Amino acid sequence: ELAAAQEEMRRLIFEAPIAELAEHQGISVDEAVALRVEQNLAAATIPIEVSVRPIEPQGKLIGFASVNFGGVVVDDFKVVNGQNALALFDRGLAAVLAKGNAVTLPISARAGVNTYAKPYLQNICAEYGADLENVVYAFDDGWYKEHSGQILLIRLGVVAVIIVAGAVLWAFGDGLLKRKGMKNEGQSL
Repeated sequence: ELAAAQEEMRRLIFEAPIAELAEHQGISVDEAVALRVEQNLAAATIPIEVSVRPIEPQGKLIGFASVNFGGVVVDDFKVVNGQNALALFDRGLAAVLAKGNAVTLPISARAGVNTYAKPYLQNICAEYGADLENVVYAFDDGWYKEHSGQILLIRLGVVAVIIVAGAVLWAFGDGLLKRKGMKNEGQSL
């Protein structure tokens, strides 16, 4: 009976009309579409191919790698000789790591440290042998997607404040110049 229920759920998720899936799960059609997409992505097997090009060592740099994720190719990752890397991530992940738990870092980008931050990070990177030119930026893009509306409202609010402040300063300056102009007219008569 369990196998039959699992087969029916598989049929609903992968084959049945969206309306039937939504009705059976008690969710909206939009939620049923999201569920179907999520389940299809989870069931898909993405072939991953990695190719490495070793080079004559240049400091810690020992080669370059390319990764093909089912047709999406990321070229020229630096392959460095070392066990430590500088990773920037949010406080939530830091708290989990501080408790000794393992986490999977959501890699948003790999890049070098900007010139303003380098002086502050050079000593710690030297202590651990981490490369400042090969930093992992691990931020959860889901948080930004979830809060994008709030971020937009904050940005629009800042722009509105700047525009209002500019208009007030302009009006103040214009009034000041008109008063000064009237004084000068009165003196020249």
